[in-house]
Amino acid sequence: MNPQEQLMAKIDAEFKKYPFKFIGERLKQERLRLGYTAKSVYERLAIAQSTYANYEKGSRDIPASLLFELWLDGFDVSFIVSAERFGSAGVDDDSEPVIRLIDINVPDEQPVLVSDAIVYDLYHIENGLIKVGAIAHKDYELKDLIRLLANKATLDNS
Repeated sequence: MNPQEQLMAKIDAEFKKYPFKFIGERLKQERLRLGYTAKSVYERLAIAQSTYANYEKGSRDIPASLLFELWLDGFDVSFIVSAERFGSAGVDDDSEPVIRLIDINVPDEQPVLVSDAIVYDLYHIENGLIKVGAIAHKDYELKDLIRLLANKATLDNS
């Protein structure tokens, strides 16, 4: 076997052992890009530490429902799944976001007031929309963010 064939055989063996390795690596890259700790992510997703570790390791498939939750938290799910970044495509730098985080708790803290929690969730929903190229007041309004939050609450309670 020549060196290139040896390398391909090694990659094939690694892929068979960890079929979702590349997705897991990109999941970790996104988490680090956003400044989240692994603990904050698996607690937010309400999953076991070992389950999340297996997602980042690539030894376990990530369900679409969790990818949706990650998207709501600002993860570029398109990048995680396909290695393609769509977050900046078509974004108008002059557009003003609908939701602004002013005087509420930082991401790793639990919001104290229900109103803080609602604004915090709306902010992350909007951040997810912006990352996939949506433009405030053109592609969505506050009412759309509230509908998405209501849908998220319904999913959380089911």
